[in-house]
Amino acid sequence: MRIEDCFTESSGRTVVKAGDTVFKEGQHGDLMYVLLRGVVDIFISGQLVGTFEAVEIIGEMAVIDPGPRSATVIAKTDCHFVTLNQKRFLLLTEHKPDFAIHVMKVLVERIRWLNAAAEAPSTKCPSVVEPGANDSAPERFDNPDDELASATQKQEGALVS
Repeated sequence: MRIEDCFTESSGRTVVKAGDTVFKEGQHGDLMYVLLRGVVDIFISGQLVGTFEAVEIIGEMAVIDPGPRSATVIAKTDCHFVTLNQKRFLLLTEHKPDFAIHVMKVLVERIRWLNAAAEAPSTKCPSVVEPGANDSAPERFDNPDDELASATQKQEGALVS
């Protein structure tokens, strides 16, 4: 399923210019965004943790359980989004079960990504670590599958030993 096929041209579309903030960590959220075109950077506690390219969903937690945003999202390039409020999200998941499955898969992928990040050798932010003190620690995780694959290979190696 292509997520963009769930939205018609009449769907609520928003354009965010490069450098503009889509939403801020701690801010109350009530919209989910589907990035149809462009690139965004994701920051948690001021640290760059990832970069997402189209087609990707962001802010999905706000329509599942409204509350404070867990990250800041800034447009790296001009971005085109479809926005969904909770009512529209629920209608879409009811009428397009593939969309609901897609959102669940994204959530699972991000939980795995966070687990892999938590298992990384250093959890200190790079500005606190002395230069050269931990050159092997990743500065950001652009592809959660790389971190997951690395963690899986380590586990498999431990089982074989």
